[in-house]
Amino acid sequence: MIEPDKREFKQSWRDEYLEHICGMANADGGSLFIGLDDNGSPVGIEEKDLRKLLEDIPNKIVDGLHLYNVKVRPLSSEEGKFYIEIVVPKCNETVSLKGKSYIRIGTTTRVMGFASYREALMERGSLTWDSFTVDDVSIDDLDEDSFRIFRRKSSKKKHQHLLRNMIEREFLRNSN
Repeated sequence: MIEPDKREFKQSWRDEYLEHICGMANADGGSLFIGLDDNGSPVGIEEKDLRKLLEDIPNKIVDGLHLYNVKVRPLSSEEGKFYIEIVVPKCNETVSLKGKSYIRIGTTTRVMGFASYREALMERGSLTWDSFTVDDVSIDDLDEDSFRIFRRKSSKKKHQHLLRNMIEREFLRNSN
C-alpha cells in the first residue's frame, strides 16, 4: 500500500509526529498509523508498548494541540501484529504546536507560512478582511466617494457599528 495524501505510516511513535497530526487537522484531516512501514505493512508494536502508547498519545495530543476529537485506536493485522490508527478530523480552528502551525500538503507536512496561516484563519472565520492593517496609507489616501457609497450601503442595522466608526474617523479628519 502506498502512502496516500491523507495517511502517514510510521514504524514507531515519536513526539515529533504531533506535527503531522497538527498538519492534518489544519488541512482536510487524515490518519497517522503507528506500527506500519512506509508501504503500510505491519511491523507491529509490542503489547506492553501498545498499552502505554494508547494512554500517552491522546494525552500528548490534548496537551500539545488542544484537540479533543482525535481518535486513537488499536488495530491488529491478520498476522496478529498490533498497530495504532490516529484518526484526525479537519479542525474548524487553526491548530498550532509550540507556537507553530503546520499544514499537510500532499504527502508532506510543512510549517505554515504567514500567508497560509492568514488564509487558514480567514477560511475558518477567525479573522476577517477588515482586521488587516495596511502600512503607509493615511486617511487622505482614501477615496471620499467610496466612503459615501459605503455609508449608504451600511445603513442596514447589521452594519451600524461600521458606520459609527466611519463617522468618527471623518470627524477626526475634519477636526485636524
